[in-house]
Amino acid sequence: CPAYVTKEEWESVQPGKDSKNIKKTQNGRVYLFTGLMKCPSCGRNMTCTYSFGGGPKSYTTEYVSYRCKYSTSNICENKKRISERYAEAFLLDNFADLIKAKIDEIEHERLQPKSKPKTDIAALREKLRRLNVIYMNGGKTDKEYTSEVAEINAQIEKSHQEDTPKEDKLEEYKKLLKMDIRAMYEVKSKEDKRRFWRGLIKEIYVEGNQIKEVIFF
Repeated sequence: CPAYVTKEEWESVQPGKDSKNIKKTQNGRVYLFTGLMKCPSCGRNMTCTYSFGGGPKSYTTEYVSYRCKYSTSNICENKKRISERYAEAFLLDNFADLIKAKIDEIEHERLQPKSKPKTDIAALREKLRRLNVIYMNGGKTDKEYTSEVAEINAQIEKSHQEDTPKEDKLEEYKKLLKMDIRAMYEVKSKEDKRRFWRGLIKEIYVEGNQIKEVIFF
């Protein structure tokens, strides 16, 4: 069958994907929402667990859930577990509404008065220029010059990251709304499905065994 989207389109709608952070567990299982689920009691990341079902002495069906590992040592009072199947179905069923809400949030922020930049980039560039002059005149050693240049450039880079508006992602979210996400999703491997969620979602907050809020990048 022809593909629903091209490989380039698939890659383009994964803003936060970092393959280096995608690791398989020791048992080879892939958990879709590892590192995303937040415990409602202590705020820590919930960990994955699995069990088998399907009848007496049957191991045909695997059930994955997320729990707070600190509940077993009574450090956290949250004893609830949330099913991975439920979380996956919830996100797919409500995908359009969640993305629309994110788009509305970004568009609302665009209308708000912009705050003054925290870092004066022009001043940093001028500082860098003066440092170059001092170095060329022999006023700094190679080691001092390299260290100070690296520090200034780091401040400039950090400022660029802070000042990058969320509206930059607006087109990415609008593009997602036009795609048949469910059809695209269902033909992917489980690891690609995990990449997809991790590329879009920063945190998932739960209440009991239900999803309460989804925070996108």
